[in-house]
Amino acid sequence: MNKDKRYYLARTGHTEQLVYARRSVLSEGKADGLRVIDIDNGGSLTCTILEGRCLDIAKLNYKGINLGFLGKPGLQHSAQTSVTPGEFTRYFNGGMLYTCGLRNTGPNNCDDSGQYPYHGRLGMTPANEVSSIVNWDKGFIEITGKVELSALFGYNLVLNRCIRIPLFGSEIKIEDTVVNQGFNDENLMLLYHFNFGWPMLSEHTKIKINHNSIEPRDDVAKKGITSWNTFELPIDNYQEQVFYHDTISESDGFAHAHIINESLHLQVDISYDKEVLPQLIEWKSMASGDYALGIEPSTSRVGGREIENKENRIFLLKAGEAKIFKLNLKINTL
Repeated sequence: MNKDKRYYLARTGHTEQLVYARRSVLSEGKADGLRVIDIDNGGSLTCTILEGRCLDIAKLNYKGINLGFLGKPGLQHSAQTSVTPGEFTRYFNGGMLYTCGLRNTGPNNCDDSGQYPYHGRLGMTPANEVSSIVNWDKGFIEITGKVELSALFGYNLVLNRCIRIPLFGSEIKIEDTVVNQGFNDENLMLLYHFNFGWPMLSEHTKIKINHNSIEPRDDVAKKGITSWNTFELPIDNYQEQVFYHDTISESDGFAHAHIINESLHLQVDISYDKEVLPQLIEWKSMASGDYALGIEPSTSRVGGREIENKENRIFLLKAGEAKIFKLNLKINTL
């Protein structure tokens, strides 16, 4: 489509008739006070970004079709929750993207440096220095901000996030820069929890991943190893299955996971830089009421801080060092 702003100014009263990035504050229930950014890119994408929770993506629609999974806890302001061990299932909203880390991914852990809740504190931490701009000259909506995790006499980590959504397009580009602002080297754990839900996820869905190998997390997943890429109707009391994929980078230098729903004529491509996100975790939950598919590029597996450290799967971010993580979500019609 034409991206010349004057073309649209001649045809509308205000360009927000077509495109906007609108910041607001929710005012009801457990979400009361939660800052959000609602986006319409003028073409096919509408989404809600959570300014009050790490600039994660709560909801994503493509031409009115829901793509993501929203968990039973729903949206919550971080002040309404206790990000402590044992509480994760009471506040995990899922969403199209929930970012985990920066010092633990996986189960609750405890070591000499303190306690670490399930999947860390990052996903429930508000962003600051937030900016939301519709840039007609460059042809994209840009959301930026930073999320700080720190402790007295301890770590000082900052995630600087930039989300770009092309005007009239069907893609979301995420670039995160994690900086160790402290004066000690720090163990870094970071996981991008992309969550697909109905109707994008259904018995008509399949996934394709170019990989060297696939490994089940446990005996439960071992039972489903032959059906890791297909999905059933919701099943009461289904036990989640988790698989580890050793992916192969493609010609663009990124590894890809393709989620395909032929009945909707849609394909969603999650791509990421495997050099800095060497693990790809698949979370398959066919449970009634918790019907979800997680595609999770990660720095480590989800054994938790202690186990991942023993298995040498945790990155060391040196004092003053920065590391860049790039991911893309692109939707195509079949």
